[in-house]
Amino acid sequence: MGRFGDVWKSGKFSLNTKQQTPAEEGLSDEVVSMMQEISPEFGLTDASHVVLGALKSRRSLETGRWLSTLATEASATQPKLPQATTSSGSTTFDDMAAWVDQLFQQFRDLTFEFNKTAINSNLLVTLEQPETFEGPAAPGTFGRARVYRGRLTTSQWALAVLGREGKISIYLLPSALLLAFTAGQLNDRDYPPFIEVVKGNVNGRTGWTIGGQPAPPEAMPYLAKELLGDLIRVASGVMSENELFANTTEKPKLGENLAVGYTAPPQTPAPATAGSAKPAGSDSAISDACDLVDEAIERELKALYERASTLKPDSEQATPTRTKISNLEKFRSKMLAAFEEYTHVDQKTPN
Repeated sequence: MGRFGDVWKSGKFSLNTKQQTPAEEGLSDEVVSMMQEISPEFGLTDASHVVLGALKSRRSLETGRWLSTLATEASATQPKLPQATTSSGSTTFDDMAAWVDQLFQQFRDLTFEFNKTAINSNLLVTLEQPETFEGPAAPGTFGRARVYRGRLTTSQWALAVLGREGKISIYLLPSALLLAFTAGQLNDRDYPPFIEVVKGNVNGRTGWTIGGQPAPPEAMPYLAKELLGDLIRVASGVMSENELFANTTEKPKLGENLAVGYTAPPQTPAPATAGSAKPAGSDSAISDACDLVDEAIERELKALYERASTLKPDSEQATPTRTKISNLEKFRSKMLAAFEEYTHVDQKTPN
């Protein structure tokens, strides 16, 4: 099953359950477990869970100290990165959004370089730029809260960044939970953040912190590379201890300095599609059709990334090729977002 089929199936569980439980309670453990067991294609392999568990224990105080040290060293030897810009009348939300934008600016270049090395795998990363959405109200409050959300996705796992007033939560979650997450139906009790970035005071200065340690702009290239790496390590189920907390910003290369030792599984030909469409009115007819389009996009992206890997950055074809990649990834992201909205509305509507 493809990513659209996963969204459809996860939507059935999340939405049906939410009709029976208060909004602030999130999904029950029983339903989350059911979603994880319903399909082995949801990416919940034993290897992925082992890697995720190993990483979770490292992504608070230890990560904060590492970033703080790197930022201090970088500020002494390299030109300072520009501070996230906000207007004089900016709010805490604007400040948060500027920090997230700076993170995704780093992600944009990192994913482009990484995907050149992932064309023979199922680990191609799609970047969805952050946007403002209305999220569920906090318990005990009225109205809907603004959230700033962006994500990186592979075929089976996603790294989602969710910003609120004064706090940025970063999640690593399987695609089976994406619809519940984007619809605001998962809370932090159901699926705790992988990392939290919060406004704090360190040595008399207020700024963004991880594990009580400052996370300044100088640390952003290292943090972005580490987070992209975590997504790939979990999605592949492969990790080497030596690749964590790197003090370089060299380009990520699958199997070499990221998910070290990974080897791509044998590629199996896509099944013939003629006559495979479900009859009109079938629950999965739309998701099946979208998955066919998604597979075509995946093939075209791999071809474009393969071409990009042979081009020098200043060559005549480099910019047009990257523009094609960007436009195709944007189309894919918009298609997935539209399908999530369709699923959310359609599965709430009585037959």
